[in-house]
Amino acid sequence: MNNSNENTTIALFAIDGARVFEANTTGMRYIIDPTFLKTGTYLVRVKNATTDQTRKLIVQ
Repeated sequence: MNNSNENTTIALFAIDGARVFEANTTGMRYIIDPTFLKTGTYLVRVKNATTDQTRKLIVQ
């Protein structure tokens, strides 16, 4: 959650650790256009002063 409009970094990593996307936002929601992603498994990291979470994203 980003209720306080904090600066939040969203990063997308390939499974080998290579960063393929990064953006900064202060909004509650952010949409990543997936058309540039190849089939595979990625890790999505969302980090701000309140949270630091990583989730798996599978692109088929």
